[in-house]
Amino acid sequence: METVPIRGVARIPADFFGAGSDPFVGSIPLAGVPLGVTAQGDFGNSDTLISRSADPFDRCELLGPFPYGAPSVDIQILDLSLASTTSLTVTYDNGQDPEEWNVTVDLSAVHTDGVPENDPPLGYLDAIRTYCNGGTYTSLLYVLPRCTFIKVSDPGVTRILDTGLTGGYDPVPLNQIDPAPWVMDIDSDLGLTGDPCSDFHAGITDPVEIYNCDCNATGQRDICDIEDAASLDCNANQVPDECDLSEGTSSDNNANDVPDECDMGIPELPGAVEHQARKNRYISIDPNNDLIDVALRVELTSMKRCTGNPARACRDTSDCQNPTPGQGLCVEHAHVGSVLGWVQEPFQGCSPAHACDSTDWFTGIGPEPWYQD
Repeated sequence: METVPIRGVARIPADFFGAGSDPFVGSIPLAGVPLGVTAQGDFGNSDTLISRSADPFDRCELLGPFPYGAPSVDIQILDLSLASTTSLTVTYDNGQDPEEWNVTVDLSAVHTDGVPENDPPLGYLDAIRTYCNGGTYTSLLYVLPRCTFIKVSDPGVTRILDTGLTGGYDPVPLNQIDPAPWVMDIDSDLGLTGDPCSDFHAGITDPVEIYNCDCNATGQRDICDIEDAASLDCNANQVPDECDLSEGTSSDNNANDVPDECDMGIPELPGAVEHQARKNRYISIDPNNDLIDVALRVELTSMKRCTGNPARACRDTSDCQNPTPGQGLCVEHAHVGSVLGWVQEPFQGCSPAHACDSTDWFTGIGPEPWYQD
């Protein structure tokens, strides 16, 4: 965690640390300490909690003229957890008897006393969008800190300076002048999480900055077209399929208006398997064809058969000459290519006679497909 020097607090008065202690004026380097579970919820490793009056932008809104700014948003600090990264040296009687103290910093009691008149002024956040999913922001935040000093040689000895309850201390302005990044949607590859109800996530940069937000000219961001089901995104690249095709990033060799990478490939069929005896046949189908309607027809093709008696199955004429020559020729059977029907929509095959769970699904053969062009 980057250290944050707190400045602007008036000197710590004489005798604050003990009788004869000298006044202290200086900059105290601080680093964040995880808030963990607070009255507002579990914030894990976060060290500062800030509320804002609104999100700067609607995530479905298109970019305006560059740079596209939004009205300032009011912000206010709700919680804070910092600690010094190095101890401070306190002296007595004009530089004598030095001793080391650590310090932790949270919010003054006036931040949480429920009396708005005691709160420090509201701060503000200014954000601009420089690409579809985000941009940069600056902010100004006012804080009345409460500093708890802990004596290093005897941690049981503490001193508390609450700048909101002690007269003579103005709110400390935390002014972020250097623009910081923000995004509306957090890339899943970053492994980060944010408030799903928010369209503003501070301190995060999108790995890929996209500037064409409305490839199909619908008046809103493409990602919102996909979420609203106004456009399909079969290859899950967050670009509407029609734009993949029009921009040439996907091909459509079969002219079905579906990117070829989303079409179900035609599986290789196994070679014919010869059976001399009757047996049950099973068909297992796993088309893996999300968002694509498919109709399947079952066709039964018989083997060749010997002419004469017995008319048994054969592969060639030699099968018809053994064990008795002259039994006939091996010819195509008259019923080759008989159509059994269409595979119907799957159903769950549960009945009083057959107990089953949600994984037991069956289908049947019917006269018509359950999907038709």
